[in-house]
Amino acid sequence: MIWDEHAVRRTELAVSFSALRRVRPTMPFWHLAAHRVPTLWSLYRGLLRTAQHEHIQWHIRALFHLHKSLTSPSRTRDELAKGYRWLGIFQKASHGDRHSVAIMDRYNRLIRSKREREQWKSIFREELHWIHKMQNRPIMTGALLRPSIFNRPLPRLKPQPIHISRMIWNRRRVRDLRLKKQELWTSWRDDLQRESAFEANLFRTVQANGLWFEKVFENNMDWRAPIDEILNSIIVSYRLDEARARTPYSLDLLDMVKEARREKIRNKTHEKERERRGKILHSTIRRMNKGPPAHVLAKMTPDQRRLDHILRGPGEAGYAGRVKRETGMKLKDDQSWRLEDGTPDAQTGLSRKESAIRRYQERRRQKEWYTP
Repeated sequence: MIWDEHAVRRTELAVSFSALRRVRPTMPFWHLAAHRVPTLWSLYRGLLRTAQHEHIQWHIRALFHLHKSLTSPSRTRDELAKGYRWLGIFQKASHGDRHSVAIMDRYNRLIRSKREREQWKSIFREELHWIHKMQNRPIMTGALLRPSIFNRPLPRLKPQPIHISRMIWNRRRVRDLRLKKQELWTSWRDDLQRESAFEANLFRTVQANGLWFEKVFENNMDWRAPIDEILNSIIVSYRLDEARARTPYSLDLLDMVKEARREKIRNKTHEKERERRGKILHSTIRRMNKGPPAHVLAKMTPDQRRLDHILRGPGEAGYAGRVKRETGMKLKDDQSWRLEDGTPDAQTGLSRKESAIRRYQERRRQKEWYTP
């Protein structure tokens, strides 16, 4: 009797305290309506409604966007407490409290200058992002990415976009998984066939002894149908891969590649023209910094290394031009060296100027000689 009274008492206490027991939710707090509804409808909309200045409203939106990804309960609680404290100040200012109105005006002036700085920072970030994008934008090289079981015919791009690389990588991974799956289901089908053959042989042996048992694998198509369906779907995938590898080059793709090759030739021709005008480009520096292969460089004398460095330069006149002509290098304008001493029509004038300069130098030399 006493034990029954204790059991009843424990049951009553459990019912009384069950409402006070902490219930841990099965989902993150930011998905709960108990958090989202008060935060968005009461706090966020209340702050925007009671904020009487445009700059303060902008700051409220920016803060909520900044803390949108908070997942820490303690930090979220602190930010919400700060927000409700601001909401109280904003409501007092909207009702005419002088102290709160002064705080709002001063806060608005501070946010106005901060907003201007943030706008300029946003412009700088967008410009830097655009510069980085233009520096790393894919350029057609004029080559083709041959069709395979992982991709259709594509133009060769440099650098290759990440989504194309990921597509090829993902298809390779899926094909490997498909091969393993095919091996597994094929082995299971072979096991069923061996079990069916064993059962048929066993049934014939038992029947010869005048016994009988019910066959399990007699109609093995019921067992093989799901397996055959899966294997057929894998074979269809292989056929699609083969069709992808046999995809012909489209006319539009060939036209794009031909135009890219012509553009590459125009670009290289323009680079050579700029080099002949005296411009030092990145390609010029890379070519001049290069050298012969290591096994050739090891056998070259210092003079040969110096001449090799001159040959890799862009100059075609003067000493560089003479070195290139002596080595048999083909020059774009092989007549430019003849004009270094002037044209034949200007030889008379040049000789007259040379004589005048020599007489002037002789007079100065004599004057310096006789000056005490």
